Amino acid sequence: IREIQGAREMQNEEKKIVDLYIPRKCSATLKILHAKDHASVQINIPKVDESGKITSDADTFALAGFIRANGQGDACLNKLFGDKNLLSFKKQTFGYNSSDLTRCDNFQQNSNFPKKK
Repeated sequence: IREIQGAREMQNEEKKIVDLYIPRKCSATLKILHAKDHASVQINIPKVDESGKITSDADTFALAGFIRANGQGDACLNKLFGDKNLLSFKKQTFGYNSSDLTRCDNFQQNSNFPKKK
């Protein structure tokens, strides 16, 4: 273990950081997902080449349990997929109106997040 600027980081022989826990960030709210948020999920969407084989690249999305508990997970994922051009249909189809997607955009400014215990 080596100290760097007051922080402790674990490094291996090649000087690569090998911390045991790296926190994730919610893709919709940009908030840190705490270790005790057992309702949070991470979704990896792999990229494919022209022949349809999976490459080593992937788009990763993480959703907080707070969003899933409020029933906004599907709308937020549709917005995030649309922003990355992973959807083949428009955002307003399949029963999602603009108010659902606006609520997903406003999660970043929402101050009603549950407080850390």
